[in-house]
Amino acid sequence: MGFTAIEVDQSLYIFRSGETTVVIQVHVNNGVMTLNSQAAISNFKQCLCAEVEIKWHDTITQIVGLECAIGEGEVTIAQQWLTNIIIEAYPQTIIKTDLPLPALSASNSNSKDEIMDATPFCSFVVLLAYLVSGSHPDLAFAVKYLAWHSMLPMVQHWGILDHVMGYLLKTRSHRLILRPNNISLNLWSNAGWGGDLERSQSGFMLKLGNAPILWTSKWQGVVALSTCAAEYIALSDSTQHFVQAIN
Repeated sequence: MGFTAIEVDQSLYIFRSGETTVVIQVHVNNGVMTLNSQAAISNFKQCLCAEVEIKWHDTITQIVGLECAIGEGEVTIAQQWLTNIIIEAYPQTIIKTDLPLPALSASNSNSKDEIMDATPFCSFVVLLAYLVSGSHPDLAFAVKYLAWHSMLPMVQHWGILDHVMGYLLKTRSHRLILRPNNISLNLWSNAGWGGDLERSQSGFMLKLGNAPILWTSKWQGVVALSTCAAEYIALSDSTQHFVQAIN
């Protein structure tokens, strides 16, 4: 049918002919097709249905677990269903908090704090990580911190998880909002030198207009000898993602 796979993302296909542009995103047995021409929709729908059996929906309500709502001049993305499941399944009383993390003290590997069962701790960290990957860039650093301690969680780490859950409860109705009024790409990058466990950290957010579309928070893979070096390492890593997004 003339579609071309994007080099940096083999699940994304583009077709261009004259002023018509069609984009198809495929994930396992689900997909989304968007067009810039209403007249071309029925034609491409007919062509696709002739090749494969498709259960067709005229509006987008969900993309790989992300809940989508189309309003006037904007699209919102959330994971309300998963958020509610996490909150309802949490065994402790949840108290709302204003920040994703409390003030952290330096970790001590020789701490005599009681080691707790890692299984339920890991279960909630994995669920939170899925929120981070889809619609919660504000939880990226907090979940990375919890994941680092997920093999041997202590009482203090369960307390931090309590705090994160309180923030999730307060922000459970928050959504990502995408508007077409600004399509410029902007990259925000930062680094923390040393820090917890004497590991430098990188974080970046790539925004399309005012909407975050890509983000991460992670430990740096090489040793930075200064604050400046840590910043350059973070910038180098984030720039690679920026170039891929442009392509």
